[in-house]
Amino acid sequence: MTGFQTGNARHARSTLNVETVHIDSASIHDAVSGVSRRGNPDWTDWETRAICEVTLPLMFASRVHIPPPLRRGPIGIPGPADPVLEILSDCISEPSFSRARQKFAREVTERWADESLNEIRRKFELAKEDPSLDIFVRWHVENEWVYHIGRLGSLIDRQFERQVRTVLRWTPSQSRELLTEASSLRVVKLYTERYKTSGSLPPDDLINGYLVSTLIRGRYYQEISALSRGEFIWSPFRDYALRPVGALTRVDKFANDLTRLVLAGMICRGAMEERSAEEAIAGWAENIRRFRNHRVDIAPEDDQSKAIKEAVDIARRCELRFRWTKLETVLEGTVEHLLSPLVAFAAGLYVLATFGSHPVSLAAHVGSEWIAKPFLEALEAKICFALTHSQYRLEQIGTQAAKRLFAVRRKDLPSLSGPPT
Repeated sequence: MTGFQTGNARHARSTLNVETVHIDSASIHDAVSGVSRRGNPDWTDWETRAICEVTLPLMFASRVHIPPPLRRGPIGIPGPADPVLEILSDCISEPSFSRARQKFAREVTERWADESLNEIRRKFELAKEDPSLDIFVRWHVENEWVYHIGRLGSLIDRQFERQVRTVLRWTPSQSRELLTEASSLRVVKLYTERYKTSGSLPPDDLINGYLVSTLIRGRYYQEISALSRGEFIWSPFRDYALRPVGALTRVDKFANDLTRLVLAGMICRGAMEERSAEEAIAGWAENIRRFRNHRVDIAPEDDQSKAIKEAVDIARRCELRFRWTKLETVLEGTVEHLLSPLVAFAAGLYVLATFGSHPVSLAAHVGSEWIAKPFLEALEAKICFALTHSQYRLEQIGTQAAKRLFAVRRKDLPSLSGPPT
């Protein structure tokens, strides 16, 4: 599955039926953004991927942990994911870590950032070219910034202020002024309200500081989650700053799990048929809760038609709530817009690329448009092609997908048809 790393950084496996999965709050918000916006034409790749990656562990993992922030801000400011956290409170929690562990993870992150300032700057510039970033920024300014102050105390982490300043080439005085703005609940509320009424975004420097801080803080979440057992799912935006998974995800673990994937897709797509964004978010979480409460045993199934029929039967038995009169639309949207990405992302379909000094850096998810339907055979064939035509050959091609380091755009990848360089 894309965007996850095991706690010990050596093994990777499916998030279907695992014990503990760590999901950073940004990834939850990416999924909420996609569910609430509900429109296929303007969904971003990041939203589609987050919907897929977050829904699966929420349905099938025993426990989901959200890594705690470095420091606490004012408590009690509501956030866009609150309905999800409340409805799924039996399975989602924020674990506590000792001060020693938090300090260790922070120091590791600071050392990494100090040693990687030029690389972070380069990756940030690459991230700014990603077509998903604009909607990511706009949604977060409108929906998450005020909550962010409440949870973390500032849009720019004080612990990493020096690194953020260096990456963005701010002077110390500039940094102090921006940090004051970024820590002011009053100022951030004004920026949010202005955006809601006029569509005018906050100053670029404040947005850039928020984004670079988000990248670096993602590395902290990865480090602190690695100190406990479980798998780690992070926001697609943070691909630009995190270290790679340390093993390969086996494609054949997902080849016979189509019933589960159809169910996940139905829950996502069904929620998007609700009348409002609020109803969509609550409906998504409520149906996940209903499914979990029934503890259904799902037999392996590799036939898409049979998987769809079985998923519909399970949905009825679990009394999932969505507009059954729109079942045909729900199933059509599930297969067309969600099932293919679920399979592609879950399989970890990546191609190889080289970055900087890394001798074997492995790259980025490819979009669902690369997956032909029926996609099971095509999936295996495309992985085989990608790996055999890339710079390095991996063993057991066709049954294993490549691990990756950073998300990049397709134009940044090496040609898959040319000879190795």
